[in-house]
Amino acid sequence: MKSPSTSSPVRLTILRIIWAALLIGEGTFLILIIRVLIPNRTVPSQPQPLLIPISFAMCFTTIPITFFIRRLIFNKARQKAGALTIAAYTTGNIIFWAGCDGVAFFGMVVALLNASLWPTIICVAVAMALQVITFPTGMSIDTPTYPPAD
Repeated sequence: MKSPSTSSPVRLTILRIIWAALLIGEGTFLILIIRVLIPNRTVPSQPQPLLIPISFAMCFTTIPITFFIRRLIFNKARQKAGALTIAAYTTGNIIFWAGCDGVAFFGMVVALLNASLWPTIICVAVAMALQVITFPTGMSIDTPTYPPAD
């Protein structure tokens, strides 16, 4: 019999906490930039226009690559009935969210350096939206009964 600390519902709850923590961090930093840092800037900004296309390049490469890695992990771990193990589900999602998190934070830093949210807010919005829609529901996870049925 498995211990309660490693059961699928507990792990799914932990994964949801990780998901929320990543989004809360991004949201908090974005609010800080919008409400405090950009409006109260005392030194004139020195725009770095090269960082804007880099932000978009990260958005168009990092997110699809991490999504592809997530899909590879899911496909490799898929069981006969089509369900995933909780370990594969967790690993795949965290890799994808980390890619989105990196894109979002880089876009926010570029906005902060340029003292303008436009146009890097597009990359930030795309990354954060993809994180939101990949909320860990656990619908494709195999949840075995304990003790196993014969």
